[in-house]
Amino acid sequence: MKKLASTLGVLLLVFATTAAQAIPLSDLFNGGTLQVEDKLFSDWRLKALFHPFDAPAIDLDLIEVTGISGNPLNPGLDFAIDGEGLHAGGVPGLLDDLLLQFEFKVTALNPGMRITANELNFFDGWFASANALLFVDETVCTSANCEPTNLNVLAFNEVWVDIQPGVADDIKEQDIQDFLPQQEIWVDKYIFVRTFDGGLAGITNFKQFFSQEVVSVPEPGTLAMIALGLIGAGFARRRLG
Repeated sequence: MKKLASTLGVLLLVFATTAAQAIPLSDLFNGGTLQVEDKLFSDWRLKALFHPFDAPAIDLDLIEVTGISGNPLNPGLDFAIDGEGLHAGGVPGLLDDLLLQFEFKVTALNPGMRITANELNFFDGWFASANALLFVDETVCTSANCEPTNLNVLAFNEVWVDIQPGVADDIKEQDIQDFLPQQEIWVDKYIFVRTFDGGLAGITNFKQFFSQEVVSVPEPGTLAMIALGLIGAGFARRRLG
C-alpha cells in the first residue's frame, strides 16, 4: 500500500502542470493545443456556426479557454465569453437563434491515468428573458467525428434553461456522467440559444471537468522480467519444434 501511494505521488508530481493562460477559441481551431495537468486538449475543430439574427455575430476571438488545474484527478477547462457573450435577441417580437458546435480530443499523457467521467456546468454563466431556451449539449466518444448518433458514444451531458410565460422555469446547471476508463476521448459541444420574443438570452461562461483515476502500471523491472519470460518461452518452443 505504501509503495502504491508513493508511486501515485510521483506520478502526480511529474505530470502536474498548470495552464492559467487564456487561449481564444479561434486560435485553438487554428491548430492550437492546451495542456492541463497530464491532460492534452488537441485537434480542435469547428463543426457548425449560426449567427443570431438580431444580436452581435459570434466572435470566436472573444471566447477564451483557460485550463483549470490544482486537482490532478479532476482537471478541466473554463470557457469565458467576453463582450456581449453568446447571446441572441434584441428586437422585440422576433424569434432569434444562435448555434455553435465544435469538437476536440482529450488525451491522458500519463500512462498511469485513465479518464473516467466528465462534468459540464454553467453556474451563474447565463442570462435569459421571460421567454427563452438555451442549452449546452456534450457528447463523449472514443473516436473522432463525435455525435450523439456515433456508435462509439461513451456519455451524453446536457445543461439547460427553459423559461416560458405561465410555465414553471426548467433549469439544470450541472450534469455529470461516468464511463469506462479511457486514455483518449473525443468531445463534441453543441451550444444553442433561442429567444421567442426578442428579449435577450445568452451564455457567458461554462466549465468542463474530466475526472480520472490511477491505473496499475508495471514497474520497469517487472516489464523486463515479462519480456525475458516471453523470449525464454520462444526459445523453448523452437527447441521442442
